Amino acid sequence: MIFLSRKQEVKRNLVISLALLGASGPVYAGGSADFRLDGVQVTDSQLPLTAGAKPNLVYTGGSTNCTDVEWFIRLDGESEWTNFDHDGSARLDPIFRGGHHELKMTATGYDGRYFFNLLGCDHRGQFDSRSVTLHVETPGYTQTRYPIMMVPGVLAWDDILGMEYFYRVGDEIMRTSDQPVKDVSLTAWQNTEDRGADLANKILDFLIIHDEAFFEAESEMKVNLIAHSHGSTTSRMAINMLSKAFADFDNRKVASLTTVAGPHYGTPSADGTVWAIENWDNYGVFVEKYLADALIGDLAGTLTALLSGHYGEYPEQDILSVLTGFSQKGMARFNSCYPSAGVPAGAKYFIEAPLPGNAPYVPFPEVINGQVQFDDCREYGIDPATGKFGVVAHYSTGPVDIDLTDSPNEAYGAGTQQFAAAVYGN
Repeated sequence: MIFLSRKQEVKRNLVISLALLGASGPVYAGGSADFRLDGVQVTDSQLPLTAGAKPNLVYTGGSTNCTDVEWFIRLDGESEWTNFDHDGSARLDPIFRGGHHELKMTATGYDGRYFFNLLGCDHRGQFDSRSVTLHVETPGYTQTRYPIMMVPGVLAWDDILGMEYFYRVGDEIMRTSDQPVKDVSLTAWQNTEDRGADLANKILDFLIIHDEAFFEAESEMKVNLIAHSHGSTTSRMAINMLSKAFADFDNRKVASLTTVAGPHYGTPSADGTVWAIENWDNYGVFVEKYLADALIGDLAGTLTALLSGHYGEYPEQDILSVLTGFSQKGMARFNSCYPSAGVPAGAKYFIEAPLPGNAPYVPFPEVINGQVQFDDCREYGIDPATGKFGVVAHYSTGPVDIDLTDSPNEAYGAGTQQFAAAVYGN
């Protein structure tokens, strides 16, 4: 046995330390761009993926220490990669849109040594990458190409104390779609033209937020509208304005309109109320001034705006404009001034005169040879000063055909393409 002096022992330990430091410097460890998807090693360049699945991803390329692993996804139709995780184990967010989506993993080595380079690892110089195409053949049940805006009817709140107008509809849509769904709030009672201008402004505000290319010529994002009741004609009016404002562009900002219980040919309740106002003398005044205007219009409308948090956003309530606009006379004018594709064809209008001696509450032009002309249509445009839609002119329809009926049972959409049965009793 050789005994070393204290000085020799220190020199020996120093030599060993230097040798270790020198040995650890130039040695680099490598790996490979391998990973598992839901426990299965990825070897193919293309894999099927079920819409809405949340696959687990695990890096298996070796050298897991001192290796930065990054995960990227590029959805079909997009040009940019999204870096969605920075760990060796990750989970892919659900993909609902159909098509071919690219998944990429990168592994980059680094120097992870510590304590005088005696401990840890050094994987400098390592860079590996693997991409795989994920094919979603069948998109999610509610997946759309564009975002959705939900347009309410009268009263028109978006959310009151957690209760949505379209109760949980948006949540259900987003369960199987990656597109945002916006509940719109509008004035509770307002004429359809101005309400449509408000909606058109809100559509543009929504797109400015969600479309990074909104101000570019190549902007493609639009919205799908789902509308109920008064929201249906409101949406038609907004589309009318947007299609004219963006007439020189391929993208006119609305992809589709789906209406539910839309009063495209008026409502019996509106005509019944108008008839009561015309013919019930003092009772008619009570219906107009107190029941309709004050109670249902001002009180209910203002309370709705207050509870939904939009009290300061809207003008005074105007239920009487809604009432007359939903009558047969009102909708005959609206459909003539602002015709829309997709509205059921073949409808007839029941234009009822008041009882003898009473004046009509809603004026209507004379019908001559099956034609009528409206001279109070409104032209809307974007005000350069405010960037919002407003009335810029009025115009006439010129003579347009109108098909009248002697019975209310043949009106309100009865006999059109979508409606075969009577909808209003004699």
